[in-house]
Amino acid sequence: MATKGKPHLFDLAPANARKDFLRLRRLPEKRLAVKVEAHPLEYVNFEAVIPDGNYGAGPMICWDRGQFRPLVDPTQGILDGEIKFELWGYKLRGAFTPGAHRP
Repeated sequence: MATKGKPHLFDLAPANARKDFLRLRRLPEKRLAVKVEAHPLEYVNFEAVIPDGNYGAGPMICWDRGQFRPLVDPTQGILDGEIKFELWGYKLRGAFTPGAHRP
């Protein structure tokens, strides 16, 4: 499992509305996801330690693998700012609704 404070990336890629988010805290603590640049799908199997001083420095791992099932139309959900989905992974299972963060 990742260490506390290390960021984790998760991708949602419904149709043509792909969004990438960086989760800044680990489960089961409160989580914050922020929008980041889209990453190529080829990165799905990339695992390495990115050296200090480089963009994204630190360990890059696949923390969980599995399936994602949207509970609402994902493209419309992204446009509306509320996506609802189920995860069926090795570690995460269940329904999730990421909330918006207001400063």
